[in-house]
Amino acid sequence: MKLVWQNPLTLIGFIIISSILLLAAIAPLIAPYDPNAIDVKAILLAPSQLHLMGTDGLGRDVFSRMLYGARISLMVGFVAVGIATLIGIVLGADRLLDMTRTMVNVGADLVTTAVVDSFDDPTPA
Repeated sequence: MKLVWQNPLTLIGFIIISSILLLAAIAPLIAPYDPNAIDVKAILLAPSQLHLMGTDGLGRDVFSRMLYGARISLMVGFVAVGIATLIGIVLGADRLLDMTRTMVNVGADLVTTAVVDSFDDPTPA
């Protein structure tokens, strides 16, 4: 584990992912505006102290929308990973059962062959 943290790209990636997770988690606390509130007086404003990233074509604050959008994106990502994991578990369990059945059948075949061979008279008649 120590080796992983010595790689600078790993550290940078960890910091970026952690920052996104943290900002998404505390979005309701730090978002200056409602992400869906339309303000027709503030359409397409440039970034300023009031709107850190400006506003969109409907006057909505872009910074607030990005914070809340990160929450939705993370939720979609986690659900997709969860579904893929469940599918993998089901398919893996099925494959494991197939392999177990094959091993049992091979074992039964070996026992049957040994029993039949034991009754076979090796001496010529």
